[in-house]
Amino acid sequence: MRPLGRLISVLRASALVDVLDRLVARHRGRLGRYVPDGPMPRRYP
Repeated sequence: MRPLGRLISVLRASALVDVLDRLVARHRGRLGRYVPDGPMPRRYP
């Protein structure tokens, strides 16, 4: 399990994550203005 998933599991914070996800989804149009169009930046290992 990844560290963030493990932390959420230990803190039993999945309900909080669900609430935050719904909040972001509700305001997706407004938040989309801050994300530039075009290809994603390259990730180097």
